[in-house]
Amino acid sequence: MYARPHDGLAFAFALALVGAAGCAQHAPPASPAPSGSAPASGEAAVPASPGTPANVVVARDSADEGLARSAIAATAPSRPLKLVFDWSLQDRDAHFAGKGAARVEPPYRARLDLFGPRNEGYLTAAVVGEVVRIPPAAQAQASLVPPPALLWTVLGVLSPPSDARLTAVRRAGDQTRLEYARGADRWRFTLVGGKLRQAELDRSGTGRQSVALKGEGPLGLPKQAVYRDYAAFRELTLTLDRADEAEPFPPATWSPGGR
Repeated sequence: MYARPHDGLAFAFALALVGAAGCAQHAPPASPAPSGSAPASGEAAVPASPGTPANVVVARDSADEGLARSAIAATAPSRPLKLVFDWSLQDRDAHFAGKGAARVEPPYRARLDLFGPRNEGYLTAAVVGEVVRIPPAAQAQASLVPPPALLWTVLGVLSPPSDARLTAVRRAGDQTRLEYARGADRWRFTLVGGKLRQAELDRSGTGRQSVALKGEGPLGLPKQAVYRDYAAFRELTLTLDRADEAEPFPPATWSPGGR
């Protein structure tokens, strides 16, 4: 549930610049080529999957790499923030709910604390870059924490795995989908108007997981984040209540339980 208030405008502007650069470099046709025609010379088009609408551009070239980098930069944490939210967990056999807090700080540091109905600690986790840190006392709840790239998505931050490769960029109107692969794992990130709205992970052996961001909350942040683990029949919903700028947090913040 984190994004800068004007990130959508900044990313839309960056997208326009990247698109213009791509046009100058590859000189694609002004409108989709008729069915059966060859792509323009130098255009690294990726075949669309069956059923892809004709107005969707599927490509992976230097302009698309630049677009992906612009999207990552536009949603990156830029200042310390403290967020307060409500949370609810629907598990296979039970339902839990309470209050929560998140602390976020550049370059890529975040901490999530969930509290139960009597303000007792339920789960604490921190993510620093691509490393999730969970104290020993919270290991029983470790399965509730999304993989790092999806955990960043919960905060409105696009941060694909650094060792994953961009395999496709799909654009339709103001919607852009970035697809990444690492081995058999696949990530898909969807932005609308420059703002991250959804992420999906198909991971070999553990099934599908997703994060959906909905609405607009304080400071232009997403109002709600819904994380789903389909194999575990688990759904965690975070609903933003308050967002405040903060002073830099002590270094120990990012090592809960001394880890």
